[in-house]
Amino acid sequence: MNPSTTLRGGMVGCGYFAQFHIEAWRRIPGVELAAAADPVLARARQAAPQAYSAEEMFDGERLDFVDVATRPDSHLPLVRLAAGRKTPVICQKPMAPTCADAVAMVADVNRSGVFDEMFEFLQDDGTSVGSFMVSGLNSGSRPPGAPLTFPGANAAIIGGTGAFLGMRGQASTVTALPGATSIRQASVTEDPSNRRALGGGGLYHLVFHLVPLQRPEVMSVFHSDFTPVSTSSPARAGETPIVSATGLGPTNPGVDPGQPFPATPLQEVNSPLGVAVNGRAAVVLNRVGWPGTTGVYRVDFRVPDGTAANVASVQISAAWIQGPETKIAVQ
Repeated sequence: MNPSTTLRGGMVGCGYFAQFHIEAWRRIPGVELAAAADPVLARARQAAPQAYSAEEMFDGERLDFVDVATRPDSHLPLVRLAAGRKTPVICQKPMAPTCADAVAMVADVNRSGVFDEMFEFLQDDGTSVGSFMVSGLNSGSRPPGAPLTFPGANAAIIGGTGAFLGMRGQASTVTALPGATSIRQASVTEDPSNRRALGGGGLYHLVFHLVPLQRPEVMSVFHSDFTPVSTSSPARAGETPIVSATGLGPTNPGVDPGQPFPATPLQEVNSPLGVAVNGRAAVVLNRVGWPGTTGVYRVDFRVPDGTAANVASVQISAAWIQGPETKIAVQ
């Protein structure tokens, strides 16, 4: 835990056995019992600065966890209150008077792991590339068919904007990498460039399995005089061929959907874009919407020095989504 972060807890029940819990929480660095709930408010006031009924506490406080230390026959409704507000809950033993109650408590807590999140991807200058939306369960094992590197969870990517328009796929749960600290909370009104300047609070691992509506794809490759690159007229190392491509996404300053790209002003591809030749990054000199066309782009790149003569693979990526390889002749 980040030593600068204090966890705010709530105590539900302040009777005899709860006193052992209260004393233990007070001894743990970085934990504050911020609120307590008990039918006898005087006992709750002795445990924490704010005293409530259980319902009032859940509605009136933003808590990082609650500790339920009441009679076993009251555990189920209290755990349901916590689960309904997505608050992590610790429950005193015995968990419940019946197996049915215990099973219901586990099911309710698992269901509370349902989440809806939006992930926005930014350029280095803080401007947006696009976003996609994730909905599902923040728990469970790797879904069937998910990448083997998935750390778990069962969440679907249900759509996107910008470069990720029409995106589908699946997302894993978040796992902290070594040395990670807690995530920095920020308002949605904050300048997005602060996310790079101030950071997010730590290093976390999250896997997205993306199924895009359209992938970047090379249609044709030309020499600078617009004659086709072919086996009888191959490209050369150091040359700057011109690629006709699709699937590169939005442009700046932008055109209406379905409209052709204008000649003035030229429409530059908004997303981060890369060209690889035989797996080596090539210098991209131009990346614009091809004037007069709808959804066709022009990309000029330099064939890396030292590219071996023969057949080379050319692959374009846009918004970190790779397209299929295209083979060209190189002399």
